[in-house]
Amino acid sequence: MSLLVLAAALLLWPSRSPRRRVMHGSRRAVRVDPGRLPVIAAAAVVLVTVLALGPAPAVAVTVVAATVLLRRRATTRRRAGRAVTASLVGGVDTMVAELAVGADPAAACRAVARDHPGEVGSRFAAAAAHSELGGALSTGLVGAGGRGDDRSDWTRMAECWVICERYGLAPAVVLRSVRDDLDARVRFGRRTEAATAGSRATATVLSVLPVLGIVLGQAMGAAPLAVLTGNGAGGVLGVVGVTLVCAGLAWTDRIVAGVVR
Repeated sequence: MSLLVLAAALLLWPSRSPRRRVMHGSRRAVRVDPGRLPVIAAAAVVLVTVLALGPAPAVAVTVVAATVLLRRRATTRRRAGRAVTASLVGGVDTMVAELAVGADPAAACRAVARDHPGEVGSRFAAAAAHSELGGALSTGLVGAGGRGDDRSDWTRMAECWVICERYGLAPAVVLRSVRDDLDARVRFGRRTEAATAGSRATATVLSVLPVLGIVLGQAMGAAPLAVLTGNGAGGVLGVVGVTLVCAGLAWTDRIVAGVVR
């Protein structure tokens, strides 16, 4: 019980010091990070479950909440990565057009940063600054982001630029090939995502079926909720069952993610 209260307090702990909150309180209201809201809501549900039903149902609810949050975060990360790749396609188009009319690489990167805000713009702006200071443009492309799962996009761009510099190839021609490859990957990812939507939906429906069985048993008077929410063997079986269902969802997501990737 004390550990759950401590966890809730840590989740709600303010991110700024008291002095800064007092100094800036009159100018703007304190805002809660939207990314923390699902975690705070899950912690509140777990705390209420502990107080109302006991530790075994709280463990089961914690497993369910963690599974929902992890699946939601993975979906958000996957969509964000695909959006960055789609934006990168437009950025490479802009850079190829600038290089084709005789612009130097740093100016072409500046044009991309101006026309494509967000991660793509920040990467190309850093690459332009790196090149203007005498460094390698490829190093600026790779080192500007900080994402650990983007080797297939940014590192490929940097390697192509290194090849152009090393062998004297025309950057516009090589980057046009990179653009075609990125565009094909985006279209393939969208088609695969649509094709695997049925598998994801099937896994979600199958995970809900045990809940329907509990509802039917409750309606028949077997009182499965009283058994599963108890602190004896029924509570342990409930936790084990919920854990197995969530593990099945996680395994299904891993298989589908391997196909989409």
